Amino acid sequence: MTRSQLHRFLFFAVTAFVLDQLTKILVTSSLPSPHAVVEILPFLNVVYELNHGIAFSLGNNLGELGRWLFVAVSLTVSLGLFLWLRH
Repeated sequence: MTRSQLHRFLFFAVTAFVLDQLTKILVTSSLPSPHAVVEILPFLNVVYELNHGIAFSLGNNLGELGRWLFVAVSLTVSLGLFLWLRH
């Protein structure tokens, strides 16, 4: 992967992360409570749901330890992918 491709990849990754965080802030500050539903279009709703685990609430019962375990795994995988892409 060339340097310009790496920069493009990082730009899109950071942009996706920032947009994700902005939408979370928007939803948590705008909707009154979890399970609130806002109809955007007849076929598109925004639903405020809390999920303390990963996909499908996997690890939801692990509490704070599980949260930091997922953070550590995510950072390790991200660093590994970044190093792999640099070569």
